[in-house]
Amino acid sequence: MIPNQRVDNDGKVLLNRGCGEHSGRWVFEEFWLDDSSCCRATVEYHARWDIDLQTFHIADAEVSEIIFFGDDGEELEVGLAQQEFVAECKTNIVEHFMEFCLDDVHTFEMGELA
Repeated sequence: MIPNQRVDNDGKVLLNRGCGEHSGRWVFEEFWLDDSSCCRATVEYHARWDIDLQTFHIADAEVSEIIFFGDDGEELEVGLAQQEFVAECKTNIVEHFMEFCLDDVHTFEMGELA
């Protein structure tokens, strides 16, 4: 299963695209890591309006906050031994953000900055 992708009862793929909190801050309330765990993640990025191209440039995206939850909804403690896992999760979240969310980010930023 691809992280952060679910299938509904009709077989339709549901992809969590998150939402904008304010300019430069994107939040995934539930980012599924696998079938039994998810996290809440915040991605911080720089948005710049290019007046010549009439578009936004999104750069320097990074996960600024991440909280892990088990399938029972309980917050999971993450210690030093799990830092490699945390780093991998952050990388996957940023890749997902850059691949699947930029159209929504651009629309959101147009309302915030334009």
